[in-house]
Amino acid sequence: MKVYYAGSNENHRMYVQPGIEHPETSAWLSPDKKPIMFEVHFKKGVAEVDDNLGEYLIDKGLAVKSTSKIIQRVSNKLKEAILT
Repeated sequence: MKVYYAGSNENHRMYVQPGIEHPETSAWLSPDKKPIMFEVHFKKGVAEVDDNLGEYLIDKGLAVKSTSKIIQRVSNKLKEAILT
């Protein structure tokens, strides 16, 4: 699954341990049942990740599903800046 970084950096690394919050998801645990640390590397704002990890990043607001969401956020911030 492709996810997009909504921040200002084109290249960005992010480290997450979703197994801490979701120990029921075995894909996020090591064989000895400890949470795995995942490195997500966004290159030019895009990362390719497993579907479960992608949904986790989106649910947490750490990534977005499409670039249109990024454009919408920037547009809203510009509108707010103009109106204040």
